[in-house]
Amino acid sequence: VIPNITWGGSSKKNLLQDSYIEFLYKFMLGMKSVREDIFWYILLPLYNGKHSIQTLETKKRLSFPNTHFIEIEIPRQPLNRIHFNVQELHRKIKTREYAIDLIFNHQPELNNQYKIFFEQMKNFNPPTIGYSHFFEFENVGWKGSFTSGITGILDMEICYLNTEHQKQLVLEEIKKTFNKDVYKRIDEKLKVFPPMIVPSNIRTSKDGTYEKTIVWNHRTDRTKRFMGFQMAIFELRKQRQDFKVWIPLLEKSHPLSKVDYVVIGLNETKRKYLETLRKCCVGVNGEQTYGGWSIATTDGNMCGVPYIQYDADYYRELNEGSDFYKDKEELIQLLNKYLDKPSYRNQMAKQTIENLILKVNLEKKIKSVSRKIDATINKVRIKNTPKSKELIKIIKKEKTIEQSKLFSTNYGNVGGQLKFDGYRKKILSDKKITEVSLSDKTGVRGGKRYEWKSIYRYGK
Repeated sequence: VIPNITWGGSSKKNLLQDSYIEFLYKFMLGMKSVREDIFWYILLPLYNGKHSIQTLETKKRLSFPNTHFIEIEIPRQPLNRIHFNVQELHRKIKTREYAIDLIFNHQPELNNQYKIFFEQMKNFNPPTIGYSHFFEFENVGWKGSFTSGITGILDMEICYLNTEHQKQLVLEEIKKTFNKDVYKRIDEKLKVFPPMIVPSNIRTSKDGTYEKTIVWNHRTDRTKRFMGFQMAIFELRKQRQDFKVWIPLLEKSHPLSKVDYVVIGLNETKRKYLETLRKCCVGVNGEQTYGGWSIATTDGNMCGVPYIQYDADYYRELNEGSDFYKDKEELIQLLNKYLDKPSYRNQMAKQTIENLILKVNLEKKIKSVSRKIDATINKVRIKNTPKSKELIKIIKKEKTIEQSKLFSTNYGNVGGQLKFDGYRKKILSDKKITEVSLSDKTGVRGGKRYEWKSIYRYGK
């Protein structure tokens, strides 16, 4: 799994708060419910000193039995959009010891570089499926990687993204640079993958009570139109003083953090963050410049917090039954309604939960990806050669053998940069040969974990 890590090692922004980590957790949890034959090699940022705890906590969050973490130095943003350390990755991805059948790439702009890396430096040349959490557009302010992302997606089997609105923005942007053939191919490869909600994570406040707190739990940069929210709050404050505003991601250096009715901070842990969310009256969504849905919103929804949403189709995809606003005046009017009418607020909270339950269908989404994984791997050609027969003969003789030994001169003598994909597929096509799945090693949380090395066994 190739990551899209947004925040680097900044002490102010914890890795666990990155939406990519939350997405991956929900995705792996969902995949675990439909199949258990996938092993995940997950690239994570290597942080030093006081930031190293971020990587450790992320490992705990993603510590399923079938995972192995590979820590690499990820350049700080925006340099992480243009390169990675090839030599470091070459040292740490040991494809003689373990097999990589598929890449799940969350950084399309680097897909071509990874493709070259595997073709030239590793013993596997796996196909790729992708996920793009955002795209760079001119009005967002990110520069330089949109075209790289498009060329990267062309080399993928499929690339998931957040909303249909976002897909249409991408297709419009493509017209400025690429021809009709590229437009058509990208249209075919981009597939909307709506937000995943784990049913067990839907938890409202125990007694149904809440405080008069308005929450903005998004970033406070211009990608979310935070300034418009500020203006509405200032105007609302002139009308009434019986509410607070919680802005978890607001920097301490921001002037608004000194205002007495503004609360900042994520309350350190995910658990504390969600507990505080459950006490909020209502949340607000701003206009998004890149057309995606918001994990911050689904966090609040799972806590029973209704959101007043900017009137845009990407938010309507999330919850058509929400209240929507087009301008500051409409937002202020709705905020007054939620603060003044507990019965209406609770009615909308109930609608929010019902909408989540209706749209959950996590299993359906995961099964769709699961079928795509199988279809992609099935395209790898079997190498039915004398060398394949020789390798199978060795496995049957040894009964159990590590993949690395098949590469050694004393056994299979699969040397150099020879691609092992087709040989591996031939080996596993023998119904009496399987990969060993369990070992006595323990993971971050203790308990047995799957073996991270590829080991082939003949017989039971």
